[in-house]
Amino acid sequence: MAYTFTESASPLVSVLWWVEVEEDATYTDAANEFWGIAFSRRHGHTDVVATLIGPSTQPRTLDLRAGERGWGVE
Repeated sequence: MAYTFTESASPLVSVLWWVEVEEDATYTDAANEFWGIAFSRRHGHTDVVATLIGPSTQPRTLDLRAGERGWGVE
């Protein structure tokens, strides 16, 4: 999995991130106090799915499939 992120120069966005999934994997997203939005595209599909990520008190498990791409902000 190729995961990259960069801090933002904007005071409204803390992190910009993107990922390319090379093989099936499971990822644990830590609980945090920030809002975010994530976009993803499954391998072989043209539609993009948007997910609003809100503050959470528990980590969540993400199932990632080879060929997926994702990007977002926190």
